[in-house]
Amino acid sequence: MSTAARLPEALREAHMASGAPSCRTIARRIRKLSASAGPGPFRHGEFKALSHTTVNDVIKGKRIPKLETLLLIVDALGGDKGFFTNLWQDAQAGDDALPRATGSRTAEPAVSFLSAEYVVEHHAQAETLFKEGSYEDAERQLELVIAGAQHNKARVLYTRGRWAEAEALYRDTLKTRRHLLGDEDEETLATRNNLALVLFDQGQVHEAQAEHEAVYLAFRSLHGEDHETTLACRYNRARILHRCGRLAEAEDAFRSVLEVLRRTAERRVSLIVQNNLGRVLYDRGDMRAARTEFEAVLSAQRELLREDHPDLLRTRHNIALVQRGEGRRDDAEREFKEVLKLQRQVLGERHAHVFDTRHHLALLDYDRRRFGLAEEGFRQVMKDQAELLGVRHPDTLRTRRNRALAIRDQGDLDEAARELGAVLGLQEQTLGPDHDETAQTRRNLAGLRAGSAGAEPARPPHPASPRPTG
Repeated sequence: MSTAARLPEALREAHMASGAPSCRTIARRIRKLSASAGPGPFRHGEFKALSHTTVNDVIKGKRIPKLETLLLIVDALGGDKGFFTNLWQDAQAGDDALPRATGSRTAEPAVSFLSAEYVVEHHAQAETLFKEGSYEDAERQLELVIAGAQHNKARVLYTRGRWAEAEALYRDTLKTRRHLLGDEDEETLATRNNLALVLFDQGQVHEAQAEHEAVYLAFRSLHGEDHETTLACRYNRARILHRCGRLAEAEDAFRSVLEVLRRTAERRVSLIVQNNLGRVLYDRGDMRAARTEFEAVLSAQRELLREDHPDLLRTRHNIALVQRGEGRRDDAEREFKEVLKLQRQVLGERHAHVFDTRHHLALLDYDRRRFGLAEEGFRQVMKDQAELLGVRHPDTLRTRRNRALAIRDQGDLDEAARELGAVLGLQEQTLGPDHDETAQTRRNLAGLRAGSAGAEPARPPHPASPRPTG
């Protein structure tokens, strides 16, 4: 029997040993077990649930699930999670023809999702108060129920990329929770945290930074510096420092978080942070140190993940960045193309990681002075980024600026100046006049107007779509 076939066979045996419950029954057990369990690493009150159709697919061996999904089902069946973890790892390494789960869309843990238990509890309290004639208190409890449902709906909108709608709903929820619970309540802080994530992804970096800082200080006051919730806030803060171009501070912040995670968290979580540390080192120009971090992460990921897992592909992408930075363009091109092929299979064409890899292939064309090919590559990426991320998103604006520089180097100085001016105006609005991205565009435009070539196109300074999480 192949390594992949042993896993579904063992699942079927565990299913029979537990009395062959229906898939709906297993799904209900998972919800109950999740509601009674505490939050995991980097999760604040997150509720885990599986549909009965997902349970059915896994039990019948139609696909190899994510490890987290498998262990939820095994736990509901009363099986040995350590035994099934080993089987899952063997199946990941095996050569089999079973369809594979793609994993999460990003390398990051999920933002908070309030449990069904929370809603049921407040609704029950409202019913009791209503029966007792305490109508005002009953109304307050129902308002909390509504706010909880809005918080969860906003999370769904956020995950689907409908960021403007998610922002509006989070702001409405935050207003309600502040009124009912106050600024320092953990439910209020959870919504503020998620609002900051949406702001960050829309390029509203300064407001996101202020919100994250306030949430971090509040959780630190409540739980201490190294509590998992506070640690998640520290991680978010490091990512924003990175996006703001404050690289020395970002490096210190990532190292501080990583030191704690290596003692307390599952290995894969610490690898995510180590990968981000490598990107900061890369952006600081320390190629040797960046390569050391990325290669260590890749080696560890290959022990844990399939070769086509999005996290592992992101690390290979980062190694290709270093190869380009070291002038090894042929090696970088080969690696980017291999990564892009797998990313398209796993993530689909319309994913920010795919856009970022395509962007770097266009940069390699620019490096080789193939300006027409580079312009077309940037144009296609910019079009897709504008549709998915929005025309004002920092990644879209960076690609638009690089296209303008490719236009400049083909001799159309007037068009290049118009594009750079438009990009600069949007960057000043979204990132602020002092951000390093804004400053670079300003230098490009000034150099063009002065008749000089200005700076080369900018490499994206960090992954286009990894989500801070709370």
